[in-house]
Amino acid sequence: MFNEILFEHHGKIVNKDFNILVKELKKQGFNIEFYQSEGVGSIFKEQGMIYAFK
Repeated sequence: MFNEILFEHHGKIVNKDFNILVKELKKQGFNIEFYQSEGVGSIFKEQGMIYAFK
């Protein structure tokens, strides 16, 4: 249904591992790119942008 998905994840807030969703998207044939959120002390596993595309 979708060929592109862009989302921001907030692992620290929701206490969920974003890799669960990334793994499922890859199973559906998506390529994944990760983008670090800008800001002082930003850690990707806590917050970042994920672009999934076919």
